[in-house]
Amino acid sequence: MKLEFGFGKGIQTVELPEDNLMGVLTANTVEYDLTGEDEVERALAEPIGAPKLEEGVKPGEKIAIVTSDITRPCPTWQIMPALLRHLYAAGVILMGGGMGNLFPLSD
Repeated sequence: MKLEFGFGKGIQTVELPEDNLMGVLTANTVEYDLTGEDEVERALAEPIGAPKLEEGVKPGEKIAIVTSDITRPCPTWQIMPALLRHLYAAGVILMGGGMGNLFPLSD
């Protein structure tokens, strides 16, 4: 059986004997209306099985926000603005700084 997998920006094709293949798992189709920062905003406003962020933090509390660096494909630019808006609304004052490796521009 010929199988195709997303690989980088292309597709990698492999062939397996049918006897060695128990089945092929595929992702469920998920319908959604929002993406990016809009979906983050909706998720923060309507958490599943937990109180809203503003109800879980108190003014003056110390919190830490840990996010990925350039070596991980996390869309921080879509997540952080909504997260900060909710923390500011809860009265949390944020200060930040960065730590980590410095990467040359050639990387």
